[in-house]
Amino acid sequence: MTPFFLVHHALAGGDSSYVERFFGDVQNAVYERLGYREVFTGEAAGAAESSPATGGRSNPDALLAPVMVALYSDAYFTDHQCLLEWSLFRERLRWHHHFTGRSSPALVGVPWSIRSVPVPAQIAEAGMLVGDFGAGYTASGALQLIRTGSASVWYQQLTERVSELIVRARGDEPPALSTRDVEFVERSGRTDWVSAGRGRGTRWSAGSSATLLIPPAPLVPLASTVRTAPTPAAPTPAAMASAAMAPARVGGRERRWRMADPEHTRRPILRRAGAAELDDDDD
Repeated sequence: MTPFFLVHHALAGGDSSYVERFFGDVQNAVYERLGYREVFTGEAAGAAESSPATGGRSNPDALLAPVMVALYSDAYFTDHQCLLEWSLFRERLRWHHHFTGRSSPALVGVPWSIRSVPVPAQIAEAGMLVGDFGAGYTASGALQLIRTGSASVWYQQLTERVSELIVRARGDEPPALSTRDVEFVERSGRTDWVSAGRGRGTRWSAGSSATLLIPPAPLVPLASTVRTAPTPAAPTPAAMASAAMAPARVGGRERRWRMADPEHTRRPILRRAGAAELDDDDD
């Protein structure tokens, strides 16, 4: 079953017991808000390790889970697979914003253990949870807060705030990505920054207000070569994922479809695979 939320962290951090503690406390806070039901159960998972068996494939939960709680650390910022899965989740948010015009709080970036590695520019632009959660959190992140004051009011406020954002994202879930969608995203170059030096870094500093900073993704103007039409109702994530995978037959020929990149059209429709532009009405 797809988890209700995913606590995403770097396996190389060596802090799995603290991650499990944080996950358990956030999970209990979510249950308190929504009820003790399996459907509201999350999961803590490190990025899938590359191996001959996995071939570097992304964790399926990063492509399907409605909410990602990313624990930012030096290890996270230097882990290729962590950044790739983060980038794919961020792409899901870009699609959600394009289809609905709304910015979802489904990516909850929590400073976990940020000491010497600069924050990648893409993550800095997406924002992270800052606020008055005590000196330990301000110094380097939530890990220090757990180690020195897990029974403190600061730690309770942090887990309550994270659970609040998870619950709020429940009605604003980003669409899921299929493995074919992932291939399309990677071919488009939107994940190239992960391998190309991970972008310019910036130093992290905790702020004074508990705010998740996620600027809305800009809508790209419609290309002049694309004909416009009234925008239909936004499809559900399940419908998009299903349609993106299903071949269609027209006149006895099989046509395969994929999701169009928002930079090519403002219409929440599917593109025919291989088409450079939507000059014809394919739908």
